[in-house]
Amino acid sequence: MTSALRLLLIVFAGSAYAGEPPKETGTPKTPEQILAMAASITGLQPLPDITFSPLAESDRLPFLKQLVGQNSVTVKFRSGPLVLPSDPNRKDKYSRNFVAHFLADTGQLVSIKSSLPEKDSDPLPEFSPATAEDDLKGMGESYTGLQTATPKISFFDAVNAIKIGSPYEAQEISGVYVMDSQMGRPPSALWIISLRGIPPLEPQSGSDPSLYSKHHLIRAFIDATTGACLSVASTYGE
Repeated sequence: MTSALRLLLIVFAGSAYAGEPPKETGTPKTPEQILAMAASITGLQPLPDITFSPLAESDRLPFLKQLVGQNSVTVKFRSGPLVLPSDPNRKDKYSRNFVAHFLADTGQLVSIKSSLPEKDSDPLPEFSPATAEDDLKGMGESYTGLQTATPKISFFDAVNAIKIGSPYEAQEISGVYVMDSQMGRPPSALWIISLRGIPPLEPQSGSDPSLYSKHHLIRAFIDATTGACLSVASTYGE
């Protein structure tokens, strides 16, 4: 990562980047098919209005420059707080407004993200795709492509599977469904969920207090076939 950032990586015992993705589905052609696809992939309730536009440079993913300019479909979802089955009694701090981008020709999900509440501040900065690509390369990670197959685990289920860092506390939640390779491993179909603006954590006994003094960015790697949380990386500012 950049010099202003630090990284903690936790890999859960017994986890492995494995599992075959499900079979591909047909490309959606009508607005009804697009909305049904969006609901299936995300696990959220889409709103009926959709828009088409070329995918902007700022909306592409690291390593996937070929996405820029391709016709994309933008789908918005019903807003409201999260209610996660893993922690149903806890209240979400925010009302979430998720927006997703799909490739119009293939139906592949490019990204999904909730908007950052204007009233809050001090999250880690969101890097440009080019800067994020450089940082990921430095950690031995790369995206080799999007997935055309509908994941067995939806975006909502992937958020629910995160083991460290509560999504309820994040100012922003985003996700990508990609073929991800780390440290030379063969690419695997993963949900990568990012939680931006996690409040400072409680210091652990004997730890450097500076590690816990800033807002965090947590990236969780979820197996898109089994729903297993494979690892969590936590990044925080100086």
